[in-house]
Amino acid sequence: MAVRHPEISEVRGPSLMIGIEFGERRREDTAFAARVLRRCLGLRLVLYPAGPADSMIRFIPPLNVNEADLDEEGLATLDAAIAQARSG
Repeated sequence: MAVRHPEISEVRGPSLMIGIEFGERRREDTAFAARVLRRCLGLRLVLYPAGPADSMIRFIPPLNVNEADLDEEGLATLDAAIAQARSG
């Protein structure tokens, strides 16, 4: 996903609990992260702001999620939300 979205500066975290940071070279993009969060919520995907400047989003799926649902619904929705946030 980071290859398709240059706004993603870093992805980190253990297992399925990951943080996605937006910005370039440690320059946080809080406004873009907020747009992504709003788009996700509009698409019925609840994510959480994170980081000292809220330039990260936390992706914490439920423990009972299966990989197919995560890929097909969760990550596809996040991918679409990032693309929508980029276009305005």
